[in-house]
Amino acid sequence: MGRAEVQTGYWLGIDVGSARDKVLNFALISADAGGTASVVFERGAVRGPERASWPRAASDYLELGATGWLSEPVRRGVDSALDRSALVQRWLERRSRGTEPCGLAIDAPCGFAAAGWQRATEAAAATSHATATREDFLAKLVLYREQKNDSPLFQRYIWKLVGLRVMHELAARAGLAEPDGAAWPAVSVLCVSPDVRTGAFMREAFPSDTYARANGKLAVLRDDSRAMLDLVVSADWQYTGNDVCGASSVPTGRSQQRLGWQREAVLADLAAGRAAVPSMRKIEKDPSWADLWDSLACAFVAFCESQGCAQFVLNGADVPAGEGAITAPVSVA
Repeated sequence: MGRAEVQTGYWLGIDVGSARDKVLNFALISADAGGTASVVFERGAVRGPERASWPRAASDYLELGATGWLSEPVRRGVDSALDRSALVQRWLERRSRGTEPCGLAIDAPCGFAAAGWQRATEAAAATSHATATREDFLAKLVLYREQKNDSPLFQRYIWKLVGLRVMHELAARAGLAEPDGAAWPAVSVLCVSPDVRTGAFMREAFPSDTYARANGKLAVLRDDSRAMLDLVVSADWQYTGNDVCGASSVPTGRSQQRLGWQREAVLADLAAGRAAVPSMRKIEKDPSWADLWDSLACAFVAFCESQGCAQFVLNGADVPAGEGAITAPVSVA
């Protein structure tokens, strides 16, 4: 695919965590009418007055009688990170024009499995966990909270609920769903769009799956997906943000440096002509800049979908059936 053939638009990727310093991280890919792409990164820590009330114990994150099962301090903190994000505001502004695709891909919001089967999530990742039904998910929340067992709550449940909050908040702000209420629409409803080439669309994204489809663990990228990766990592990379109460959302100089090194490694792999792209991978030991790298992986799959080189991955099916829609770059085994 030549650069002039690239669909114009804006694609926002959001990586999700559960710590106030890294609750969200953002990457925005844009492409203009000439086929030139650019990438912008931003951190999404909880800043301002909401920061002091962000809980520490897992049980304090939860309010099982509330919509979305998150406590009020967490809801306020997540919403404030979205309110203050320069890239979220940029994406919403472009979405309001309605003249170009505006894709949004979020790392692991909780699309629950249908009764009787479990959804395949992060199919290629050795540490992945099958998605539970809504009833089983809630039962485990109750069990681990009663046991005061914070580890599984943080690792497998709370960060998914934060992703769910982000998806529903941005769906409401983009006019794709009603605001917070007693009955949120299912992730499957939010993830189905009649035409991703115009207007806004939302997706689930699993960076581990994307990496596995690029670096040979699961597959290798098809030529058109590979060309889109080359376009993104060859693009102009920038870093943006703002200051709230003395805390900046601009990625640190160290994070910018490490992202630059990872980018050069991917470019070298692509230039070498090998089928696999080993540097398109999960960053070990999860340093802070790795969340920005994962947010780029999220944006990348939404970008690929608008370019016609992405597929749905849902329990082995290539259609957005059931609860949620996981999207991935097209690859071949």
